[in-house]
Amino acid sequence: MDTKNQQKNQVVDWVAKLKDQPKELRVTGEDDEANPTLEIALLMDCTSSMSSWILKAKETLITIIDKIIQECKDEGNLAVRVSFVGYRDIKDTHRFRVMEFTDDIQAVKDFISATQAEGGADEPEDLQGGLKLSLLQDWTEEATKRVFIICDAPCHGKQYHSCSDDYP
Repeated sequence: MDTKNQQKNQVVDWVAKLKDQPKELRVTGEDDEANPTLEIALLMDCTSSMSSWILKAKETLITIIDKIIQECKDEGNLAVRVSFVGYRDIKDTHRFRVMEFTDDIQAVKDFISATQAEGGADEPEDLQGGLKLSLLQDWTEEATKRVFIICDAPCHGKQYHSCSDDYP
């Protein structure tokens, strides 16, 4: 098995990764004008409260990807890398579902399509954890960066809302 496949099949403890400090942006050495890259991080609330909207949310993310890819083709040689972080709540068994940055766009769309809504107890969700895992992805210095978030609930922390919160 080659190194790339070993990394692909490696199970990552995303909850443990929350303790990591953000890394320096990876420098590719690419000329960002001659070989521009767009990096897109997609975050989605995947708790049970999203059940009635999860199908539409997944379709929306895939539409965003498709539109961006088409616009990048129209622009010429703009490369696109996409990551996905599905987040739930702090005590959920499957708290995160993450696909790290890749240029395999179909793999990302398939990964998003397979994501299910489950878990979540109180109204707020672990948006902070999802954002942190997005920040910890393999961002490159030269790329243009965008983040899209789809959710139906606020993050934890009483300073952000007046909802019932088990983890204020």
